[in-house]
Amino acid sequence: MIRFRNFKTKWHKFCEKLAFEFNLAIKDIDMNFVLEQILRHYPENDKNQIGAYHVIKCLEAFEHSRTIISGLRIGGVDNEKFLLEIEAILWFHGLIRTPGDKNNVAKTVNLTKILLSRLGAPKRFVLRVTNGIIAIRSHQEQSDDRAIQIAINIHHDTVGRY
Repeated sequence: MIRFRNFKTKWHKFCEKLAFEFNLAIKDIDMNFVLEQILRHYPENDKNQIGAYHVIKCLEAFEHSRTIISGLRIGGVDNEKFLLEIEAILWFHGLIRTPGDKNNVAKTVNLTKILLSRLGAPKRFVLRVTNGIIAIRSHQEQSDDRAIQIAINIHHDTVGRY
């Protein structure tokens, strides 16, 4: 199992930040249920599709870039929520990848809505995250939304590394 302890630790830290930023009381049972769903949907070692390996690489790239990203001054934007949006997009962007299924993106978006809602995430946050997922999964190269653009860049850079 590649770095799954690290994966779980990263997930718990993400949930702590989500709870803090939105004043949520996320229960351990919900946090663990959502993590189980994420792990269930990401193949562990399949480098030919978005799997756990890819998500870990995206999250590592995000962590390496976090200081630079947090230094961006974007008018009217709460920096921590901005960073959370990017991180959430990276966590959920490849949940469902059934070969030949033309509804993979819609299914990923729906599952993401269900899972983030289970954690109590606000609807506006969920919408922004799902918009980022759609952008990545539709192979969009550019976005006027900076959080989505950063997530796209991290995803594309990570895909190019293996």
